[in-house]
Amino acid sequence: MNRFKNVVLFPVAICLMLSIVACSGKNAEYEIIQEFERYFIPEEYDSEYSIISEVFTLDTGVDYHIQLDAKCESGTMEISILYEGADEKIYSINPETPCKETLAIPTDYVNEVKITVSIEPDTRGTVIGSLLASIK
Repeated sequence: MNRFKNVVLFPVAICLMLSIVACSGKNAEYEIIQEFERYFIPEEYDSEYSIISEVFTLDTGVDYHIQLDAKCESGTMEISILYEGADEKIYSINPETPCKETLAIPTDYVNEVKITVSIEPDTRGTVIGSLLASIK
C-alpha cells in the first residue's frame, strides 16, 4: 500500500511543480538609465542643502521602476516620491529603519517623477535613487 502511494504521489507532485513553474510567467529585466547618489555627513551640513530634489523625466509607453536605497548611521532623513496620478509616498529613514524599496511607475500618463530628500543637521547617511527601464 505504501509503495502504491509513492508511485501515485510522485508523478502528481512533479506535474504540480511543472504547472506552477509554467504559470509563473517570466520576470521582466530592467536596466538603470538614470541614477543619483547623495552622501551626508554632519560636518558638512548646510541648511541651504538640507533639502535636495531630483527629477526623472519619463517617456510614455515604457515600463519604469524607481529603486530607492537609503540608510542612516545617525540622524534622520525623509524621502518623498511624487508623480502624477498617485499619492505622495513618504519614507522616514533613521539608523533603525533603512529603506530599500522598488516602486513600479504606471506607464502612459506619468511624465516625471520627483524625489525630494530632507535631512536633519546630525544626519550621516546615503541615498541612492535609480530609474530603471524594462529591457525588451
